[in-house]
Amino acid sequence: MLIILFLTGSAAAQKSDATLKPITVCAALASRESLNGKRVAVIGRFVATPEGFWIDQEKCGRSLRSGKYIWSNAITLDGTNSEERSAFPNGMEIDARLASLQLAKIAKTTKLIHDPKAWIIVYGQFETRHRLKPGLSGNGFGHQRGAPARLLYREDDLKYFSEPDGRWVVAK
Repeated sequence: MLIILFLTGSAAAQKSDATLKPITVCAALASRESLNGKRVAVIGRFVATPEGFWIDQEKCGRSLRSGKYIWSNAITLDGTNSEERSAFPNGMEIDARLASLQLAKIAKTTKLIHDPKAWIIVYGQFETRHRLKPGLSGNGFGHQRGAPARLLYREDDLKYFSEPDGRWVVAK
């Protein structure tokens, strides 16, 4: 389950310790063109395979299509090589109430696969293509170019939901 949090593209917002308001993967994909190039926070299910990392959501109200091709409800996660571990000098602060509401919605339609710590929030730069082309020779993101978007994030700008503590923690 993913929630995307949106901040303005200004330098002040990018280096802020403002409380992030997350949005879901489905909301991010539905608004993908207006979010392109902006920094957002996304909440959803973390998926890791030998081919890469994604944040996803199983069911969205509307599927993203290119002709007859239906894209997955997934966003590829790519780490950046920034010297700064976080965009937030005092750590990434999340609107916990909103995140809990979003997580409850996502959990109704998206099941955890193997890892009980797989609910995450990721903050980073959202990227997509104006015209998506499916397939191996297409222009999607991640393994086999199968995701319609990607999120470029810094190491400490990914948090897992800790069930025992009921809070969001930085992955270590």
